[in-house]
Amino acid sequence: MNNRFQEVVNSVFSIGLFRFLLIAAAVFLLRFDLWSPAIITVILLVIAETGRWWSRSGLRYLELEKHFKPQRLFAGEKTSLTVNIYNHKFLPLIAEWTQELPDGLDASDLSVATLLPRHSSFFIQSEITARRRGFYEIPPSAVTSSDGTGLFSYQMAIGDICPLIVYPRLEDWSQIGLKPSDLIGEMADRRYILPDPVKVAGLREYTPDMPARLINWKASAGKDMPMAKMIEPSADYKFCLAVDADIIGEEDAGSNRFEKALSIAASITVWADENGIAVGLVINASQTGLPGPVSVPVNTGFPHTLLILEKLARVEGNPSGALEELLWKDKHSIPWGTALVVIGASIKPRGMGRIISIPC
Repeated sequence: MNNRFQEVVNSVFSIGLFRFLLIAAAVFLLRFDLWSPAIITVILLVIAETGRWWSRSGLRYLELEKHFKPQRLFAGEKTSLTVNIYNHKFLPLIAEWTQELPDGLDASDLSVATLLPRHSSFFIQSEITARRRGFYEIPPSAVTSSDGTGLFSYQMAIGDICPLIVYPRLEDWSQIGLKPSDLIGEMADRRYILPDPVKVAGLREYTPDMPARLINWKASAGKDMPMAKMIEPSADYKFCLAVDADIIGEEDAGSNRFEKALSIAASITVWADENGIAVGLVINASQTGLPGPVSVPVNTGFPHTLLILEKLARVEGNPSGALEELLWKDKHSIPWGTALVVIGASIKPRGMGRIISIPC
């Protein structure tokens, strides 16, 4: 979106009173037939008004496109900010582009001056390092137009607010203090716990050690050999990650503990996605741009993983109620048999089965 022009005072000619005094001086000199100084004064006025018109008109019919690649990244990683400025008019433009960044993002150079000829475009690319997690809204860019003499400058905010999502920094398992097998046990054991006859995964050749009720007689007739149904187990691994935001107020280093807890939650979420394990998230803290505390039902899949990571990026350091109460409120969205992984706190909520505590 485009805001109104804002004049930048960079010379005495930018002051309206000074230009008015020049006009008065020109009239006074002409009245007393002082032609030489009068002509010089008029020339100064013409140059000043021409420069003022040029610098102001240079900001008209400008278009700016801005995007990040990638737009989602983890803390400590780098992204590229690409900006295209289009001059859709006959008048050339002497412009300077600047971009402000929120605290937590670092960039080498976010100010570029250039000459945009008529009906032309300018390409800018800058590397940005994300130092901290967060949901950042990058404000519109500032474009300053100046005349050839440098007497006048006008500035305008142009472009849309561009979001940048920075996930928490991923922790190494050695830093977390547990192994993946501590969460789910021995994954090499592929025995069916409670076979569900509704979940048919496919067909395979029947062997004597398989129950006879699994034989698919129609498929066996077509294959001219006994075929049995492959049944998926009704029990699988499910987790609900719980982070207590109240640890922020426990001590001076509480904020660092909370950030580490979020990093551990992000690391477990990524690991669960790689292993096809369902995971949910509960945090008793507010979110940037969204109402209420964080509550994500237990589910699996890549879009679900992105949702959890985005919630971890949006979390603010403002506790919102007790974690036990939030878990009790969301108990119906947590499937039976789900293990509760509590990070950074020691709680024993009602109605929960297996609880895994991870200190930080």
